[in-house]
Formats: sequence, C-alpha cells, structure tokens
Amino acid sequence: STLIFWRWPPSLRHIARDGFKPFQWGNLPSYLRKPRPLALEQRSLFFSKVRKFIDRCYISPNAPHADQNITSTIDYFAVPKGDSDLRPVFNGTTCGLNFVIWAPNFWLPTSNSMIESLHYNFQVVDMDFGEMFTNFPLYFTLQCVSGIDLSQFRSLLEEHYPEQKPFGKRILYKWTRAWM
Repeated sequence: STLIFWRWPPSLRHIARDGFKPFQWGNLPSYLRKPRPLALEQRSLFFSKVRKFIDRCYISPNAPHADQNITSTIDYFAVPKGDSDLRPVFNGTTCGLNFVIWAPNFWLPTSNSMIESLHYNFQVVDMDFGEMFTNFPLYFTLQCVSGIDLSQFRSLLEEHYPEQKPFGKRILYKWTRAWM
C-alpha cells in the first residue's frame, strides 16, 4: 500500500512519492550495535511479522552497491500481545535518532478533552493508527540511519529468501517506509 501520488496536487507530488523531508537538528546518528537477542521461542513469531514488512517492501536488504550504506541501526524488541502473539517494537531512542529529528505539533485528544465533547448516547472507537505509518515513504536521508540488523534470523532469511544469498557476517536491512 502506498499513496497515489499522481493524484496529489502537482506541488505536493514529490512529497507523496518520496516522503516528507524530516525536520532535523544536529548530525544523524551512527549506531551500529547489535540488537538485543530475542528469546528462541519468540524468534519465528517475530520473524513472521518482519517477513510481512519484507514482502511488502517496507524494509529491504542493503545492497552492497547501494549509493547509501547503512550508517546506523535501530533497536527492536518484542512486546507480548495477548497470550500467543507479540508486537514488534522498533525503538528510535536507543540509536539517538529521536534526538535529532522532530515533528511539528500533532494534536491528539486526551481522555479529558474527549470527555468534554461527549454527549448523551455518543459513541467512540478505539483505533490503532500504528500500522498506517508504513503507508508513507521514508525520506531517503533517513533510510541509511534506519537499518535493522536481522542477523539473528539468518536461517529463516536463508529459508524464505534464498535469492538474496550470500548473506554477509551481518545481515542489514533498511526501512523504506515510515517506521515510527
């Protein structure tokens, strides 16, 4: 899924196609530490979530001939979701990315502001907006600092993506869509 950029006003098509240029202060981080290892019983379930991102081209392998190599990786971990599922969490704080990029004000209602607008027989819905962010392209300058080290999934990657062999010592992918 992606934005139908050619239907946007001509002056905004490049933003819909290429992503919104980030507001940045300071230098982009350089953080290449290995991620926290997942428990063995979580790896296949976590990989099934990551595999959806790969299949939808939200993340892609770092090509050795790429113009921009990955200069920073982001940390990730699993959070239990019910008794038999988990949610992958990608953390921009550990690598320092959250400290150098920012967004203009984005108003979200609080419980207090919502209660003030409710009337008798009014109904509200709890919606999860987290998955909608992957519809938006990640600006190219942030792709090189949004790497993911998938080395702990080497055997699963070799099984599901044999065409991408040979994998190096570290298996780095990068986000091409907004991940946070």
